Amino acid sequence: MKPRLLRTVATLLLLSAIALTAGIALLAAQQPAPSTSTDATGDAFDLERRVYRLETTQEQVVGSLSSSNEYNRFLITAVGGLITILVAVQSFATLSQLRLQRQREGRDAARDDRQDEPDRAGVDQVSKVMDVVQRTLEGRYAAEDEARKRASKAEADLVKALEEIGPLRGFVEGFQRNIQARRQDLEDAARDWSTRISRHDFRGMVRELNRFGQQFDAFEKESKDIERPPGVFSPYVLYIRGIAALYANELEVAMQHLPQVVGIHQPETGELEPDYEHRVANTYYYLGLIQSNLGKNEEAIDCFERADEHYRDETEVLTKIVIAEVWIAMGRFAQAEECVAAAEARLRELELTAPDRRLNNSRLRQRSRAALVRANMAIIAREDSWHERVRESLEPVRETNPQYYWATATLAQVSADEGDFDAASELFGEAYEAIQGSGDLHTAMEARTGILLLMVAGMCCRHLPAYAARSEEYLDKADELRGSLPQLGTDVCTVFSPLSKKNEQREIISDHIRRIGMGEVLLQGM
Repeated sequence: MKPRLLRTVATLLLLSAIALTAGIALLAAQQPAPSTSTDATGDAFDLERRVYRLETTQEQVVGSLSSSNEYNRFLITAVGGLITILVAVQSFATLSQLRLQRQREGRDAARDDRQDEPDRAGVDQVSKVMDVVQRTLEGRYAAEDEARKRASKAEADLVKALEEIGPLRGFVEGFQRNIQARRQDLEDAARDWSTRISRHDFRGMVRELNRFGQQFDAFEKESKDIERPPGVFSPYVLYIRGIAALYANELEVAMQHLPQVVGIHQPETGELEPDYEHRVANTYYYLGLIQSNLGKNEEAIDCFERADEHYRDETEVLTKIVIAEVWIAMGRFAQAEECVAAAEARLRELELTAPDRRLNNSRLRQRSRAALVRANMAIIAREDSWHERVRESLEPVRETNPQYYWATATLAQVSADEGDFDAASELFGEAYEAIQGSGDLHTAMEARTGILLLMVAGMCCRHLPAYAARSEEYLDKADELRGSLPQLGTDVCTVFSPLSKKNEQREIISDHIRRIGMGEVLLQGM
């Protein structure tokens, strides 16, 4: 029984006892009282009656008291029973409450134990972790202490070493000054050549360019990593190193440096804007040559057109000519004709504005090359009367620039193709004398140019009985030189063939060398 219910029962029993007691008292109060009379009929009778009434009243009182005593004993007994019951109920309630309290306390203790168990486990884990941390820190402190001891010893050793090698400090400083002087020499030469040497003049500076390339490579290998503070080469040096690599058939090296030059979009300190634009234009020109030589005509056109955009003066002609050559290689003769016409128009303007109305040797060579482009285009197209168109283009060149042996040799090929072998022999003789007189057979360092020149010289000698033995010698050298063709990755440079008038792969060049040795002058059915 719950405590609340027990308290309710005890209260009801107590109220019942109180009500019973009140009822008994009320009954006792209601007993009849003796009456009094004022009748004067006689004192005796009145006395007797009074005595009787007293006796009666006494008896009634005695009876009433007896009944009251009995009832009181019953009431006391009843009340004692009620009190006993109340005590029993209260005791039972108290015991129940104590038992519930003990159960509640037991549950609370168990719950506290369950709640405290994770805390105790966490405390244990934290204790273990802290123990590991303490051991780790002790080990680290020991390691740091050992490291400090070693560092202190190393510092002492360093101080001692510095004291011992102090005299070498001057040597190191002198060595650094020497490195800086070598770098400055490269910078000075590159800046001078970049601003003073024309593009077409670099062809005659192959030895100087090779020496510059060797000095640059030596510096990179020997001094770059130990130079303090580290330096960075200017675009002038990268420009000249790229050109030197191109003429040395080192396309990998050229493509390592030349793209860096066009990647710098502002002049150097103290460099004039026109000089900067000219250097960038030349760089794009050389990049176009590399792409063209590799047979990548679309990339070549892009580079050459960028070069033409950066040339600010109206005297630039060669770029238009080489663009025309690439268009011919792609079979796009209309674009080629447009470029050649533009180049020839510029040359006429330059001729008219010259002091003596004569082109200098460089401009004269450019006009001869433009005429040769027209002739080669006619040979490749093979339209009606193409022989006459070739002569119309090249005869003026033969008269005004006889040293331009490419035009003379082409005229000889056309004559031989027509069957006029006497005229062909005469022209081949003129071309061969011009080749020998130029000295190009001994100075041509670039493999592509060397192979083409040897093939033309071999062709000339093949049709000159007095030099027939030399033909085989030249052609053999040309075939051997194919192995020296530069390459970029897996791409190998092509060579311009005098038989097809186009750039050809080195395997096809080998076949053309063989055909020249057999007496062929032009491929049929082109």
